[in-house]
Amino acid sequence: MLILRRKWFFLIPIAVGFFILATTYWPGASHPSAAFRDETCGFHTDSFTHERVLKFTRPPMAGPDVEEVQIRLQELRFLVGEIDGVYGPRTVASVKRFQAESGLAPTGVVDIATLKKLGEGSVPQWKPPAKPPQGKLSIKIDINTRTLAVYADGQEYYTFPVAVGTPRTPTPVGNFRVVDKGRWRGQFGGYWLGFDVPWGKYGIHGTNHPWTIGEAMSEGCLRMFNEHVATLYKWINAGTPVEITGLPPGRDLFKGDRGYDVAIVQQKLIEKGYLSGSADGYFGTATFNAVVRLQKANQLYPDGAIGRQVYELLEIKVDREQGQAAPFVTR
Repeated sequence: MLILRRKWFFLIPIAVGFFILATTYWPGASHPSAAFRDETCGFHTDSFTHERVLKFTRPPMAGPDVEEVQIRLQELRFLVGEIDGVYGPRTVASVKRFQAESGLAPTGVVDIATLKKLGEGSVPQWKPPAKPPQGKLSIKIDINTRTLAVYADGQEYYTFPVAVGTPRTPTPVGNFRVVDKGRWRGQFGGYWLGFDVPWGKYGIHGTNHPWTIGEAMSEGCLRMFNEHVATLYKWINAGTPVEITGLPPGRDLFKGDRGYDVAIVQQKLIEKGYLSGSADGYFGTATFNAVVRLQKANQLYPDGAIGRQVYELLEIKVDREQGQAAPFVTR
C-alpha cells in the first residue's frame, strides 16, 4: 500500500496545477477586477478583437481591424478606393505614406505607435463631471443614436457616445445586468464591464480605434473613448441594470451564422412549437430544420434561410435597411 501511495504521489502537483488553470480560465469562473485579461468580444470566438499588429503577409491579413484602419486612412486622405478589409499592397503603401508624413519610420506595419497617430484628432477634449452620480444607477443604451446614458434614481445624469455592432455583428437588444468588471489588455482600453447576455460575451470597453466611436463598427460590444470608460468604470458596480434599445438589423440569416439575432429567431420558433430546446444563438441543423418546417407550413419555398418573410411570420420587427447594409466581415 505504501508503494502504491508513493507511486501516485507525483500526480498531486499536476492536479493542483490543473485546478488553478481551470478556476482561472474556465468560462464562468470569477476573476479579480485588478487582473488584466485579453479575450474576445461578441458572439464569435474567432473574432479579431485581439490586438493584431497589421503587416503585409502572403496571403494578406484580412478582417474588421483592417477595415477600420482603412476607414481612418481614407478619412485622412491617404487611401483611395474601396474599403475591402484586406491588408494588401494598396493599404500597405497608404500606411507607409501616413507614417512618413507623421514622423514615423515608413515600415508599413500598423503597430501601437501608428495607431496612436491615426487616432490623433478623433478624441474630444473632455473633463469628467465634478461629482459621481448618487443613488440607484442604471444604464440605457440606444443603438440607433449610438449613445450610452447613465441614470441616477431614474433621472438622466450623463450621456456618452459609443460605437455599436455592425449589421452582421449586432449589439444585443434587451434588459441585462453588469455581472463582470475587469481590466483588459490591448485595444479594449483597459476597462471592461460585462453583461449577462446568455449567448455570447458582450459588454462595454475602450478602444485604440477612437475614430470608430459614434459608428456601427464593433463586433457587438459597446466601445467608448478610453477616458470615458475609465470614468464609467468607477461609477458602475456589478448588478447595475442595463437596457439596450433599438431595432435588430434584420440581416438575412443562413445555416452557420451566429449572433443575438439568431437567438431572437430561435426563441420565436420555440414559442410557436417549431423548435425545442433553448435559444443559443447558433444557426445549426436543428434551427435550419425548424425554419424549413415553418416555411412549409406557410407555403413558402423551404430553403431554411431567414429573410423578410420569415421575420414577418415570426412577428419580429427588424430594420431591414440596416440589415442589408452590412459592411465587410469574414465568415
